[in-house]
Amino acid sequence: MASTTPLTKRRGIGGHAAERLPLAAFAPPRPLVGAWDVAKRVDLTDGTAVVADLVVVALGVRPNTNWLEESGLKVVDGLVCDEYLRASRPHVWGAGDVVRLIDTSDTINERAEHWTSAVDQAEIVARNVAAGTGPLDTFRPAPYLWSDQHGLRIQTIGSTANFDTERVLHHRQQPGRLISLFGTAGRFIGAAAIGIPRHIARLRPLLAEGTDLDSALVLSKSQP
Repeated sequence: MASTTPLTKRRGIGGHAAERLPLAAFAPPRPLVGAWDVAKRVDLTDGTAVVADLVVVALGVRPNTNWLEESGLKVVDGLVCDEYLRASRPHVWGAGDVVRLIDTSDTINERAEHWTSAVDQAEIVARNVAAGTGPLDTFRPAPYLWSDQHGLRIQTIGSTANFDTERVLHHRQQPGRLISLFGTAGRFIGAAAIGIPRHIARLRPLLAEGTDLDSALVLSKSQP
């Protein structure tokens, strides 16, 4: 099972509707009507149209790897690194949102666009460079994203795609606040939460340790 919108059924669209904020989801836009600076309407591919006083466009990001074109390093939508953050040539390491981590033993192939990646990866690179010919530390990604909406903080950590197990825990006093934990083959791979930020903070270290889903559930259930 895979999900790119892990909380849609539990809060996403319904939560926006409850706040009287219409949400047109999953319908790609056609070219804007009018010039960029005076656009007044967005036509969607499902035949509907959204009229607005202001149109904000999110384009995403593209890694700046042009300067690496003649380096001999492997670049595929980012600087390709292994689980130890080694690039494709000796004595070259990578850290930050330009890194595409490929770990075939753990089915990881991702580039995490967040400042926490730079911090977490830099620590691993520093330890591995200092290790010399000794054993190296494996980088276990724990991407972290959040958004404050309608008075609640929505957060995700790790991966919420390609899971085979999902466990949902609701807040004891406020059922609308919840956390979903995701696992693959018994291993804890990610979580998504609405309105209970402390749970996410405590689960992040478990992702880095590669713990099992049951242990993550026990920790989450022990929190108020």
